[in-house]
Amino acid sequence: MKKSIFEFINDNMKLWGITPTDFYNKYYSSCFPRIFANSLPKSGTHLLERLLYLTPGVSRQLGKTILYNEITKLRKKILELKKSQFLVAHIPWTSELENFLFENKIKTLFMYRDPRDIVVSKYKYITYKNTDHRLHRFYLNKKSDYERLRIAIIGDVNIGASSIKDDLIKYQAWIDANNCLSVKYEDLIGENGGGSVEIQTKTIKSIYDYLEINISDISFAGISTKVFYTRSKTFNKSLIGQWKYEFNDELKNLFKQSSGDLLIKYGYEKDLLW
Repeated sequence: MKKSIFEFINDNMKLWGITPTDFYNKYYSSCFPRIFANSLPKSGTHLLERLLYLTPGVSRQLGKTILYNEITKLRKKILELKKSQFLVAHIPWTSELENFLFENKIKTLFMYRDPRDIVVSKYKYITYKNTDHRLHRFYLNKKSDYERLRIAIIGDVNIGASSIKDDLIKYQAWIDANNCLSVKYEDLIGENGGGSVEIQTKTIKSIYDYLEINISDISFAGISTKVFYTRSKTFNKSLIGQWKYEFNDELKNLFKQSSGDLLIKYGYEKDLLW
């Protein structure tokens, strides 16, 4: 049987005296695009970042995740991106930014998640994991997780805590933006996180197709089994549907009143009868 180019290369790397990493970095990654990996905060950004990390020849641009209030810094970092590098950010949509990315030939990935799971992840992260977060003391001083979850849903303008509704509105246009591939957290997580192997495989392939990255079957199989990564600093169970164990009827009604229409627009419910 005739060997593929990937099989031929893998068979001869030792003979050539190079490692797979050397090969991809020197000969292969120069074909890869520059990548803007954007997401709604607490949407499982580590999953998308992990997938790109595992992709041979792709590397992250040095520096912290760019946040919503750092748009000037973002533009500078985007212009500094090299071929095969990706930048991680939490940046709301604007037409100016969408055009800027298009004009500079940046491939954009947008990650989002069930908003009900976002608020659960948010309150737990701020309260129990990130003691340096500016809202940590505020959340910690609440009497119960119920109160913390309530704040994550409706926000508090007095301390600058955004509601989930505010965030969903600001990021929504990325889903249908030009030159952007939207990725659902639930589609990428795989069976270890409560998802599906088949859907995960299809999603990863769609990401690679969009980025015009060709991966051998052997490499693809190894990557897909390692995407779900529990050692991430922001990891917090990360399983699908955790909100079902946290929401009581009162919180369900509060969420429906606050963001029920947006839950439908994001494609997570068909109506308010949940």
